[in-house]
Amino acid sequence: MGSQSEEAMELNAGWLESLLKRKAFEESPTRVVDFNIADGVGKWENYLSKIKRVSAKVALGSGRTRTVSLIIKDQHRTVYLKNMSQNNGYFFREIMMYRDIIPKMDDLLDEMKDDEGPLWAKCLGYRLYDQLVFEDLSASGHVVADRKQLMDLETSKFVVKSIARFHALSKVLLQRGEIPLDVFSESVWCKSETLERMIPKYTSNLVKAMETWGHEWKDAKERLAVSPQDVIEKFKKALKPEPTDFSVLTHGDCWTNNFLIRYDKESKEPRAMKFVDLQISSVAPCTYDLHYFLVTSVKPEVQQEHEELLLKCYSDSLKSNLMKFGFEGPIPAVAEVQATMDKTAVFRLVTSLLITPIVTGIHDDVPDLEEIIAEQVEAMAKGEPAPETWNVHEYKNEITKNLVQNSIKLAHDIPLPR
Repeated sequence: MGSQSEEAMELNAGWLESLLKRKAFEESPTRVVDFNIADGVGKWENYLSKIKRVSAKVALGSGRTRTVSLIIKDQHRTVYLKNMSQNNGYFFREIMMYRDIIPKMDDLLDEMKDDEGPLWAKCLGYRLYDQLVFEDLSASGHVVADRKQLMDLETSKFVVKSIARFHALSKVLLQRGEIPLDVFSESVWCKSETLERMIPKYTSNLVKAMETWGHEWKDAKERLAVSPQDVIEKFKKALKPEPTDFSVLTHGDCWTNNFLIRYDKESKEPRAMKFVDLQISSVAPCTYDLHYFLVTSVKPEVQQEHEELLLKCYSDSLKSNLMKFGFEGPIPAVAEVQATMDKTAVFRLVTSLLITPIVTGIHDDVPDLEEIIAEQVEAMAKGEPAPETWNVHEYKNEITKNLVQNSIKLAHDIPLPR
């Protein structure tokens, strides 16, 4: 009796193939019935591209209709922002990530029978080299934190564990030789003139702001005032990992709006996270992403009181994921991660100069970024000082000021010239 039942349960390969093909056809869009386009994010919520949300009513193979939502990421088309994007290769690098690196990470997850799922939005297609199309993560309940209020402890712990998981995947691919170093070995920061142009100007603005902070900031202010070029050189050197460093493929732009998080409806605790915006990923010390995240996305009081805990969460997650994904080699303990954090504290200083005031600040009545860049470029062409169209170090948001002060305190131990 059992033998007959087993025979009856045997499947014909042709029949199974036909069933799966029919099911796939019935659930696949065959034409777009209607669609509308809206802004995907508000002003000052995204900087290096234009984001649109497309909602489309589509007809399926089954004859039914369904509404789908997509995110279209386009290169800026205005003169100066487009030029900046092309010169720095933002879209080239991100398309390389989704074409060549992310599929290998997906394969590694499958190979190791991972059950936690991918850490990135699904890329549905791209156009060389100025457009990408993604699933709309808001449709599955993913949201971003408030960039002006930043993340609490529980969310920050969840994010650093996810960063460690991404780093672990990349480390295994690096070990297998599956990441093209001709593209990803050098940071965008080292390839452009942004640092040479912005750090002296932003340092000058910061030093002016520090004049109102009180006498205890006098020494730090004087040291910063005479050392912009030294900061640039130390930053570029730190971005190029030494052979003994634990280097990974970094996300590169780890700030609040580049993490979409799904929370439990009852407990409100984070349950899943997806990275977006992989346009400046590069191979660098793992601490680059950690410094960047801490000074752009974590509430100042959480950073001050719980940074050791966050580093332990990162280290524990890094170790467990490296072991899960089959990494062969030494794994840094939390003490080693902390030592590298100290050695690369210049990452946090530069991020607090260039990035933190922009991504956490309040920018009421500020002109469009294209207009700001145009005025600066035109002034430089005439040999004139860049106009103060937008001083990001005015600190209209007290949280921004606190984050910058924390990074200066940390960087005070960097041997900047006196």
